[in-house]
Amino acid sequence: MKMKFTSRHEMALTLLDVLVLIAIGLVVVFLVAASIGTANSCKRSATEINCINNLKQVGLAYRIWEG
Repeated sequence: MKMKFTSRHEMALTLLDVLVLIAIGLVVVFLVAASIGTANSCKRSATEINCINNLKQVGLAYRIWEG
């Protein structure tokens, strides 16, 4: 059974459809950008914690050697 379309406008996207698609695309782009920024800040924080831990280890080693 073939479908018959009465007008050509039934298959076109409306302005509302286009705006919804753009909005969804922007949300996806912002989510991806936010996740990339969060990953960088987590790596930076882990590096700072590692550096502080190393400084504490050196200080402890110096106190043990001193005694």
